[in-house]
Amino acid sequence: MKKNQLMWVIALLIVNTGWIFLSGKMVPQEINRPGADFAENRAAELDPFFSDEIDYKIEYCFKSSNGVLLNYSLVIKQGSTVLFEDQGTTDDGCKTFSSTGKSGDLDFQTTVDSGIDSEVTLYTKPLGNVMWEGIFLFSIGTLVVAYLETGLRHKIKEKVDNRPQPKSSIPQELEPVQNEGIWQTPLRPK
Repeated sequence: MKKNQLMWVIALLIVNTGWIFLSGKMVPQEINRPGADFAENRAAELDPFFSDEIDYKIEYCFKSSNGVLLNYSLVIKQGSTVLFEDQGTTDDGCKTFSSTGKSGDLDFQTTVDSGIDSEVTLYTKPLGNVMWEGIFLFSIGTLVVAYLETGLRHKIKEKVDNRPQPKSSIPQELEPVQNEGIWQTPLRPK
């Protein structure tokens, strides 16, 4: 394999690896978190890129701030449809819910007893549904650039090789310069 072709294979791998990492990146949206103002009702947006559906994950933790066993309730709706519902106590620990949903707003209804630190986070992959399409497009784009670069390199080389050589303005035979009368032996003090 030629050096140039190897370079483009490596470029193809780098571009597609970058796209895979970018499209697989989870984007967090904090619904409720400790230290911030608690709100029983919050909305979050599911906004996929070039798709009607998006994968999402919800992580939630309810911890007692005073060590007492307390109750919580979490309901997630999209429109009038209940997508998820959970009730429990502060001893349940952190939980995760994953699903696929349609684009639109999610309504988080969180009910907690006084003295609970609530942490609810929505994670989405906005580019996750177009990973394979992105790999295809970036591969085609990289190959097009590679072939254009190779073709352009050959065209430039042809133009340089076919360019007429300029006529030399320097004479081919130089006549010796007669400057013997100018020099004299240096005078030295006696």
